[in-house]
Amino acid sequence: MDLKPFIRLYSEKSKTAKVKFRLNIEGKRLYITTDVSVDVNLWDSKRGHLKAKAVMSYEDRTSITSSIENWKSWIRSSILAMLDRNIELSSENLSEEINRLRYADKNSAKKNDSFFDLMDKWMDEVKVSPGRYRHYKALKNILRRYQAYKRISRPRFDLTTKALNSDLLLEVEAYILDEGEIAENMPELYEGRAFNPRSQNYASGQMRILRAFTHWLQLKKIITDNPFEEFSIKEEIYGTPIYISIEERNKLYNYDFSFNRAIETQRDVFVFQCLIGCRVSDLMALTKNSVINGAIEYIAGKTKDNLPITIRVPLNDTAKDILYKYRGYPGEKLLPFISATKYNKAIKQAFTIAKLDRIVIVLNPVTRLPEQKPLYQVVSSHTARKTFIGNLYNKVKDPDLIASMSGHVEGSKAFKRYRAIEEDVKKELVNMLD
Repeated sequence: MDLKPFIRLYSEKSKTAKVKFRLNIEGKRLYITTDVSVDVNLWDSKRGHLKAKAVMSYEDRTSITSSIENWKSWIRSSILAMLDRNIELSSENLSEEINRLRYADKNSAKKNDSFFDLMDKWMDEVKVSPGRYRHYKALKNILRRYQAYKRISRPRFDLTTKALNSDLLLEVEAYILDEGEIAENMPELYEGRAFNPRSQNYASGQMRILRAFTHWLQLKKIITDNPFEEFSIKEEIYGTPIYISIEERNKLYNYDFSFNRAIETQRDVFVFQCLIGCRVSDLMALTKNSVINGAIEYIAGKTKDNLPITIRVPLNDTAKDILYKYRGYPGEKLLPFISATKYNKAIKQAFTIAKLDRIVIVLNPVTRLPEQKPLYQVVSSHTARKTFIGNLYNKVKDPDLIASMSGHVEGSKAFKRYRAIEEDVKKELVNMLD
């Protein structure tokens, strides 16, 4: 059943139009006009959906797209119901059947909060960092798309708390991993949107968020059984942390970038991050008031709601030199920060120019197989944080001491990945056997 939406302009002055559907069923042509209005300038008539690059808020785009998908589901269900009950196929009868379904859905929604309403309540109640909250919203959007995808084969499918079981969890996990391929094969459902290949680590992370939501549902006595009791979340696998040595950091810092001041500035920001070890979100939140008695002090955004501990990192001479270099920078920000995306791009450019091309082995997150790549291809803002931790860990094997400056919680599993990464330390230990 081809359900390609379209709009029709009845006046050249019209700025909005109602979304319509045209169907050919058993030799009869039926028309349905929905209650969904769209800006005519934002509609892709050729593809039958909002333009991929239409300038509009994420909320408006999601609302319109979701409404259109609801109409598709109502149309499919109504056609099947009419055929089963031998109701004459006509536009008028189809409209009546759709209205019956719509009001039934509305009445059902009044009796119980929908799955996504409950997710909204949960997200409003939990106290997490802005970054974590974005992951929660990402899961909610994935589940909305999963519901729309399921409605193709099961028009009346709704994701509900009652439907939560181990089988559905397996389907959701598979959908998360395969969504890119599904969207490629069904562009009309995803409005031409493409998704990058997803790793098992990503899927496991999203399933952990879903598990937290089901735990909340249990606490609220909305569900009695936890579906995750019969579903095992696959372990997240990470390779050995990639970080740069002190020698490589100094080579980068001493390289003459005077021919490109923009890259030079971001190089300095990166080196400064290597010396204080904070996350990029915390780095960009630092102000001139963050410098207190020769040290940087801040509360990590990731843990501020659950563990609001002030992190204090003394500044060494190199860090002080960088701050002195930008002492006249206007505004309250500590350094000339740019967006995280542009910052990461500048870091890669700086490493490429400085010929920091040591071959490193990284774990492909999708295939989970090791790959060899030059350093300048894999470095990012998070490399600075790893550099701070890795170089300190090789000097002092005290995770709790380092955690007090990196913002990791005490006993963090992250430090296990730094235990076997320094070849010189290994050689020293082996030589002790001579």
